[in-house]
Amino acid sequence: MAKPALSYLLKSPRSHNFYFRIRVPCSLRGVVIREEFRYSLRTSDELEARYLAAKIAERIKSTFRLIHQWSLMRELTNEEIEAFVYRHIREVIAHQEESRAGLIAMEDLESYLGLIKGNIIDFQAELSKGDYHNYSGAVEEMLEEHGIDWLKGEDYSFKRLCRELLKGRIRALNVELKRATGDYSDNIEEEISSKLDAIAPPKISIEDVNKQVCHQQTDLGPTIPKLIQMYADERKKAGAWTQKTEQEYLTSLGLLSEILGDIPVSTIDVALARKFKETVMSLPPNIRKDGRYRDKSIEEIVAMKVKTTMNPSTVNKTINRNSSMLNWAVRNGYMEKNPLLGMHIQSKKRADEFRDVFSTEDLKKLFQSKAYVEDTHLHSFYFWIPIIALFTGMRLDEICQLHLDDIRKEDGVYVFDVNDDGERKLKNLSSKRIVPIHDFLVDDLKIIQYVETLRKSGEIRLFPELKKRRDGYGQEVSKWFARYRKRCGIVPERGKKDFHSFRHTLADNLKQAIVETSLLMELLGHSGGSITLDRYGKRYNAKLLKDKVVDQLNFGVDLEHLKGSRFVVGLS
Repeated sequence: MAKPALSYLLKSPRSHNFYFRIRVPCSLRGVVIREEFRYSLRTSDELEARYLAAKIAERIKSTFRLIHQWSLMRELTNEEIEAFVYRHIREVIAHQEESRAGLIAMEDLESYLGLIKGNIIDFQAELSKGDYHNYSGAVEEMLEEHGIDWLKGEDYSFKRLCRELLKGRIRALNVELKRATGDYSDNIEEEISSKLDAIAPPKISIEDVNKQVCHQQTDLGPTIPKLIQMYADERKKAGAWTQKTEQEYLTSLGLLSEILGDIPVSTIDVALARKFKETVMSLPPNIRKDGRYRDKSIEEIVAMKVKTTMNPSTVNKTINRNSSMLNWAVRNGYMEKNPLLGMHIQSKKRADEFRDVFSTEDLKKLFQSKAYVEDTHLHSFYFWIPIIALFTGMRLDEICQLHLDDIRKEDGVYVFDVNDDGERKLKNLSSKRIVPIHDFLVDDLKIIQYVETLRKSGEIRLFPELKKRRDGYGQEVSKWFARYRKRCGIVPERGKKDFHSFRHTLADNLKQAIVETSLLMELLGHSGGSITLDRYGKRYNAKLLKDKVVDQLNFGVDLEHLKGSRFVVGLS
């Protein structure tokens, strides 16, 4: 483990426990009469000590900033000026006492007394005129020595201090006139000590700082692993996660714990968030699935300096999932702010470039392939699912989980009812919707008759061959389509072409047809981001969606040969 990099984290040679030390900035030593703070961290664990020290330092530095801001907004008090004057008199008298020790001849004494009297006359003349320019430089040095950098020559407190220090200097010289002749009856040292003892303490007390630190040490909140558990438990109880989503989230959240350690979540700052992002960016994909990395620690994997790292979208997905958890932590009072906000990687691609649409040539390759032309598809879902996706823009899982009862009439038109009843799952709340069925599917491909044939056979689902797996019903189709796309010679040029590209293809086709955005978003199951439309507005009726949206689709591809498929005329 690396040595502590924090200058305020030290280790006791006797107890081996760590302790915290921070010096008071010079600029505040005139306000906080203490040069440093020390606190035992009561732990010998270096990682724990580092983050305890970082959090305490953050709290104390915040207090220092408040003191500094307070200092900038105020004038010196009478007590503070009096303290400066008495300290100055004490220094001058002490210096004179040292100088006097070398005077032994009478003529030297007379010369010395004359010098003192001349200085007194000069200082009194300056005092009477209010002329402090010969003394302001000495005052600036004095303030600097006491850590006061907010007073300037034009400030009222600065001028007052110059005047009072000049009066104090005259007094000190008058004391010296007596002492040079052996008269020590003034007892000025006792007076100075008494006055300084009576002067009020600093405005910001040491106890206030200590109280803040002690509170911080005992109230750091849950650690990262504990927070992950709490967050996951709530999401599962709320039914917000499928088994697949839970596994994906826990994998991403686990990286936060592995990279930053078992530390209080409240100690995560921007520097640690940046460390998390930079570490994730250096990791290879599938580190807990790939045998080369599965049993290695994050430090060991990073040290391997792999060439192939996670792609930017995966990095951003990992960051966003952890950011969602930290937002939850903020809402629940476990930390003050989310340092992962805005930490995602800025991509040079526009949002619409991450996944390509299928071009007209791509659609010809897909639907005029040998499998479609010669009707050699092995299963019915090989035939039906791509064409349904093309004319509806429905997600793969939404199509694969359809029940026969989900295909019905509403507002006089046939629709797919996309819902989360029973075993069905949806991506989010806005995914629940009605999708009108295009005339090509109803009139030409006879999908309603196909549904009735399945119903008479005692089936419940549209694609009974598909078995439900961990991620739903779509896994087999997803793998098949990836192979099929490659056989058709479709290779992505900019982004990514996969089954989800059907959804982008439909959206792009309707966008070019200048379909109203709110209608398109409802067809696709997207939230409009408007409380008026999302909460209070009713859904568009199915007839309107069909007339204004679905009927506008025109892909420019000849699909006539699909009418003769054995899956159209009935089950083989």
